[in-house]
Amino acid sequence: MPFFTVKAGGTVGLGWNFSDFEGLCKLDKEKKKYETLSTFSHPYYEFWGEASLMFDTGELIPGDWNHVLMLASFKALYSGIAGIDRHDIFEWQCTKNKAPGAQYEVNGLLGYQMPLVLSIAGLMYTAEGHFDGSDYGQFNKKYCGNFVTHTIAPVLQFDLTEKDELFCLFAFSTRRNFETQPEEKEDELFMKKIGCEWYFYRFALSWTHTF
Repeated sequence: MPFFTVKAGGTVGLGWNFSDFEGLCKLDKEKKKYETLSTFSHPYYEFWGEASLMFDTGELIPGDWNHVLMLASFKALYSGIAGIDRHDIFEWQCTKNKAPGAQYEVNGLLGYQMPLVLSIAGLMYTAEGHFDGSDYGQFNKKYCGNFVTHTIAPVLQFDLTEKDELFCLFAFSTRRNFETQPEEKEDELFMKKIGCEWYFYRFALSWTHTF
């Protein structure tokens, strides 16, 4: 039978800067550069709620070869940095060009489970962005504050032994495309978005051993 879950939570964290590692910064709009923030005066906060629906056709049609796996979820969240203005752009954990405000994340997974070493093969999709582009203030019009990032990722799971699993993921994602190539990430905020482009986002491996 389908499984439906609802979850909610929150996070408050502290960031710091060390050498070239920038964990907590705010954009200086005049200098067009990120300036460091004090750790304890500017905690990061995030509050979220998520609903998920999961289904396995093997529950309706018994058999080792009848498992089509489906998962869909929607997550709404609000995040930001305390002690900065409403439309200030910030950097958190080395990720630049973040804006405080309400955001969303939609996830979907379609997979097939098999009684083989390759136990699961599937495709995962994610879409995420801001509900309202005006969270970016003066940068919204050119930068497109409500730009939607799409990610598509083939996923594979191998049951190597009774106690060992290997999970592989190959992700391709979209990003803003600009008239010229920005030298720094923060330069994008001052440039005009002309479209979007796909690029190879990441490759991930996860090995699990059960004792």
